[in-house]
Amino acid sequence: MRDRQIIIWAEGGGQIGMGHLSRCAVIAEKMRSVNLPVSFLVNDDPSAVQWISDRGFEWRVVAMNADTDARETKDAIVLIDTKKPVERLVESLKQNGCMVVLIDNVTVARLQADVVIYPTATFMNGLRWDGFSGRLYHGAEYIPLSESYIEARKHLPGARTVPPYQVLVTMGGSDPNGLTKRVVSALVGFREDVRLTVVIGPAFPRDVQVESAERRGLAATRFLRNVHNLAPLLAGSHIVVTAVGTTIYEAAFIGVPSVVIGNYASDKQDVARIERLGIGVGLGYFEDVDDARLREAVGSLVVDAARHRRMSNQGRSLIDGRGASRIVAIIQQLTAEGN
Repeated sequence: MRDRQIIIWAEGGGQIGMGHLSRCAVIAEKMRSVNLPVSFLVNDDPSAVQWISDRGFEWRVVAMNADTDARETKDAIVLIDTKKPVERLVESLKQNGCMVVLIDNVTVARLQADVVIYPTATFMNGLRWDGFSGRLYHGAEYIPLSESYIEARKHLPGARTVPPYQVLVTMGGSDPNGLTKRVVSALVGFREDVRLTVVIGPAFPRDVQVESAERRGLAATRFLRNVHNLAPLLAGSHIVVTAVGTTIYEAAFIGVPSVVIGNYASDKQDVARIERLGIGVGLGYFEDVDDARLREAVGSLVVDAARHRRMSNQGRSLIDGRGASRIVAIIQQLTAEGN
């Protein structure tokens, strides 16, 4: 039997964010390293298409919705990374002889998949799995990290617990609620020993106030665009201020505590779980966060070196950096079963 085609189906953009594509790109890179051919199906958002193109993957634009016809995809192994309810799509793929791997999906579609993976340390398995005959994997051991983070951890700079303290502000590939502006407004100038690095993602909406701040050249603040590799920035940071997403785990792996803000009301539980894991300070849903709370959270990690050290050590012990390899091993097993 011929080798099964491997397809990754994911979306990205201003409202969706770039986390799904970013995570999938790491998995795809690991596939390429072991000579597994892989291609992408992406949505027609320009930033999503550019993201995949820049990384040298084959891709096609196909909408991921209930009415998508999956007949073109036959006998493939299809990884779908989405939170959408895609049960009709999964059913269509299965009818075409495909094996389906769902990543980070809690909808009814998960019950139809061959494999379901939750690459997170905060997954709480309170879901019903009646009728599920596939395989379930979850936990911090499945968090995929790119090789750039593995290398960065091997060559970390000296102690980060002395001033000036470097605070990285990054809201991922997109910033649907304008959190970057709010964080910069709260933190600029609040301590003389704090330096801000602000990353503007590829799918950020245009923000006149942020652009104005860039042009003014705020003291002890730098703005960066077109950042393809956050690892060196995280390695040189004391704290990262970010939203719920993969950056929290990338930072934890390198030993950088996070101050975490939720973009959505549904993020509240994840924010609280991040704090309970001991790898960051959770501030909850952004509408409930004011400047004083944000400054207090950042300040607490600056002045309390022992707390910072505990969080740093906890993050480094939580994630071992082999998540992408474990996911690829699962795909290889499916490939062998298919043959």
